[in-house]
Amino acid sequence: MRLLPRLALMLLAVLLVTPAGCRKATPTNDTPPSPSATIPQQGTSTPPTHILPFGGQPGTTGDLPKGIELRVEPAVLQLPQGGSARVKITAVRTTYQGPVSLELSNLPSQVTAAKATLAPAGTFSEIEVKSAPAVPIGKTEVRVLATVDGTPGTPLAEGLFTLDLIQGGTLFALGVPGNAVRLTRGSSVKVKVNLTRQGYRGPVDLELRNLPSGVEAKKVLVLEGKNQAVVELKATAKAALGTKKDITVMGTAISQPPPGSPVISSSFSLDVREGKTSGFTLSVTPANLRVKQGETKVLRVVATRNGYNGPINVELQNLPGRVTGIALPILEGQDAVNLSVTAEAAAPVAARADVRALGKTADGSQQTTSPVFSVTVVVNNALAAKKPKTPVTPKKPPVNPKKQPNRPK
Repeated sequence: MRLLPRLALMLLAVLLVTPAGCRKATPTNDTPPSPSATIPQQGTSTPPTHILPFGGQPGTTGDLPKGIELRVEPAVLQLPQGGSARVKITAVRTTYQGPVSLELSNLPSQVTAAKATLAPAGTFSEIEVKSAPAVPIGKTEVRVLATVDGTPGTPLAEGLFTLDLIQGGTLFALGVPGNAVRLTRGSSVKVKVNLTRQGYRGPVDLELRNLPSGVEAKKVLVLEGKNQAVVELKATAKAALGTKKDITVMGTAISQPPPGSPVISSSFSLDVREGKTSGFTLSVTPANLRVKQGETKVLRVVATRNGYNGPINVELQNLPGRVTGIALPILEGQDAVNLSVTAEAAAPVAARADVRALGKTADGSQQTTSPVFSVTVVVNNALAAKKPKTPVTPKKPPVNPKKQPNRPK
């Protein structure tokens, strides 16, 4: 009988030291977690895995399913028939920094766009959208898809914008100066031409038309995407003077297939004036020259050089009758020359107040005149005193035929 208490104590000790895992578990209705499930840590939340839903507002961005977000500009892209336009796509990266392939989806028929690739850590790119001339006009919602470059599949993110196909017409407009452009003979001036692009972003050829005689301007190429150009106008020393009000700029799109029709700007005025400086100016002393008949006087012609250092051929214009002036050059590097003015002995007494010195460069490309001055021919009394008198031949008395002696027959 003493054995029973001992057995009870031993059985109680076994129950106390047996692990709970060895005991038979009580069945429950709870479903055990899947071995592949990840239990989020306390205090964290699972990021959303949805992308921009279809039908979202144009220009909005995709969510952040895998570390990237898209932003699209503009929200509404206008594209003329037969034209092209660019849409800018910005990628906001949070965790994914690898290469990204960008492409447009849901484009209308006869509208094309090439894919673009963002380099690792790249943030933005532009995609050019082109339309055929006969594409139907209207609006379409276009999707921008961002996928892992080289691994097509579920997009990393999406964006939306509205493509507005409009009626084709002018690809761009040209803006010219509103005020008259002033240009002096022998000089040049630069004129700005502005381009207001209307869907076309390709290169444009610019050419000025209706320029006056003696004024020229080379063609200018406006590069793709640029909106301004500078055209240089050059006037020769003999350019036609005056104001011409019908100068225009003709612009031609050169990357259209075929090239687009020329666009003509509104007209502007070009005022060509006598050059104040043509590389040099001339002055003459004295301003009033008096020369006697049969005498020679000296004029001094001075050149003020403005960048031109070569020889200047000088001659006198509008001298009085039977008065001559010798033509001489102002040598290279020099600034003056003396010209002889000679009046013939028989030069009439007279005066001219519009005499001037004309100077030309050796090649004739530049010329200028001095201010007018006067040359007066006066009587030379000494010359008149030395002038020999014309001998007077005595007249014979008339013969009376009645008193003539009889001549022998």
